[in-house]
Amino acid sequence: MEGFIDIHSHILPGIDDGSDSLETTIEMLQIAWEEGIRTMIATPHYREGRLETPTEHLLELYRQVVAEAQKIDSSFQIYLGNELYSSYNLAEHLDAERAHSLNGTRYILVEFSPSKTYSEMRMAFRSLQMSGYRPILAHAERYECLVEESSRVTELINSGIYIQLNTSSITGDNGFRTRMFARNLLKHEEVHFVATDAHNSDSRSPRFQKCMAYIEKKYGSKYADRLGRENALRVLKDAPVKSWW
Repeated sequence: MEGFIDIHSHILPGIDDGSDSLETTIEMLQIAWEEGIRTMIATPHYREGRLETPTEHLLELYRQVVAEAQKIDSSFQIYLGNELYSSYNLAEHLDAERAHSLNGTRYILVEFSPSKTYSEMRMAFRSLQMSGYRPILAHAERYECLVEESSRVTELINSGIYIQLNTSSITGDNGFRTRMFARNLLKHEEVHFVATDAHNSDSRSPRFQKCMAYIEKKYGSKYADRLGRENALRVLKDAPVKSWW
């Protein structure tokens, strides 16, 4: 299997807890290619007051990574965004282009503290939606308020929020409880994207094949394609993501 689109990765070197060097980035890109990933969105962390990489520096690193991807294959595409830590002023930072949506679209990848309450999460999402953005919840399996009561995921989806799971959580690399929660969401078709959330070329490398093989075997190739390619392609085009439940 190949042709996957990874919407969540930390491949830009030296700006967050992801790739620590261009050499590591090159290794990550090579692994991604071998895993069947043909498009990646670089999503370095953005956190108000702590991780605010200037756009010029971000673009400089982005161009370096694009050049390295092209050396692997001319069809290997890299796009730019951020993994955005939720904050009160996040919409203002996005509007001012200090923080970045996914490929300049209305889609944004948003994370919270694992201990964030559900009501706080809902309020934050509502504010971002009112500002015209389409939030994607990064690694939904990490939030205790959702794991404790999975019906809240349904509520988020019904309110227009999109759900992303990490491939490693589905394959069980992040523990039994996380795997069961992630697979329960898959079973009930409450997932829009799977992504690697890759941070390095070792313990958190950009792996896709094992996860997608499981989804295809369990739920069929059409479902696997939606989660690993089709919906992500719609994000890149700023088109509506399909719902099928």
